[in-house]
Amino acid sequence: MKNYSRRPHRKTRTGCLQCRQRRIKCDEGKPSCSYCARYGTPCTYNTPDNSIRGISTPPDHSPASPIVQSPLQPTLPNSDTLQWQDLELFHHFIISTSATCARKPGQEEMWRVAVPQLAMQHHFLMRGIFALSALHLTHLQPDRREELLIIAAEYQQTALRAYRSSLNNVDKENCNALFAFSALVVCYAFGSPKSSEDLLLTGKDNTQAVPDWLHFLRGTYSLLSSSWEWIQNGAMAPLIEPIEGGSVAANGVDDEHLSSLIQLLEPKATENVHDREKSMIYLAALQDLRIVFGKSHSSDSPAHCVRWASFGWPVRVSDDFIRLLNDREPKALVLLAHHCVLLKREQACWYLDGHAHRLLSIIEATLAPEMRGWIEWPCKEIRG
Repeated sequence: MKNYSRRPHRKTRTGCLQCRQRRIKCDEGKPSCSYCARYGTPCTYNTPDNSIRGISTPPDHSPASPIVQSPLQPTLPNSDTLQWQDLELFHHFIISTSATCARKPGQEEMWRVAVPQLAMQHHFLMRGIFALSALHLTHLQPDRREELLIIAAEYQQTALRAYRSSLNNVDKENCNALFAFSALVVCYAFGSPKSSEDLLLTGKDNTQAVPDWLHFLRGTYSLLSSSWEWIQNGAMAPLIEPIEGGSVAANGVDDEHLSSLIQLLEPKATENVHDREKSMIYLAALQDLRIVFGKSHSSDSPAHCVRWASFGWPVRVSDDFIRLLNDREPKALVLLAHHCVLLKREQACWYLDGHAHRLLSIIEATLAPEMRGWIEWPCKEIRG
């Protein structure tokens, strides 16, 4: 029988700084190793001439913005060496990416100051900051896109491993950092590049239809509910917003289109018990959708209300509805298509840009021709 165990390899401390940071084996080619040459990234070696206290010289490309002295001195847990790349990403998060995470003015200070401070004590959160910052920079510096996507993916993968481990022991000391990271994961899931199919079919064998961002949204609020008191009195308190309750707006053009779906979803006299139960699940999901659409028209901070509504519906719907969506039930997909209208209205946010259009396209392709008439309004709103 063949032995498929991993072959041991020697660790090298003489490889280039980029490969050492990514924890991959470097072939030590000069002037550039094969990995850096392949991806067009600067290749630097840790020599007395180009290294001071473990920090490499800056890459040849200019950062998105100059690194300036900050009251937050970024140091990673576990004595990790901080590279210029990390400094650039940390700085960019503080001055730019953090503002895009805020849904209303009261949250800006939290993301800019409190979250980076939490990251000083929690390895996974610091890596999550680096990952989202790198992903954000791909939109601002398209010439560095390939390099930054690799960096973002590697940081996110490392962060997720530590995050999942910490979820096994949620306590007062780590719950705010976990909540902050879970919110960053939602932004990352929306903003990371993916094929059209991945927006809807996330299983390895295309058997799971629930998008990853929807799972992450529900997971964020699941964590919130289990640590409510600690988070309510902690650094992440400004992010807490009620998701229950509410009523449908009395008037609204949106609600005219949404209420028309009752004709599709209400139980029919000829349906069996199982189908009638499904109809009630759909009607409850529609009611939640009408509520969040109504709240999106609030005069109190309109931009904030649209962002809240975009994220609110996936959190409100029942587990039964999620299972129907996972089974690609046509009526569930019709409701998801209508939710895309809210995502479209939020596309000024960089990580939601184009998301609604792509998701609607895959829903439309999945639905049978006789069902497509029920998504005529979302198609007009998103494509018109």
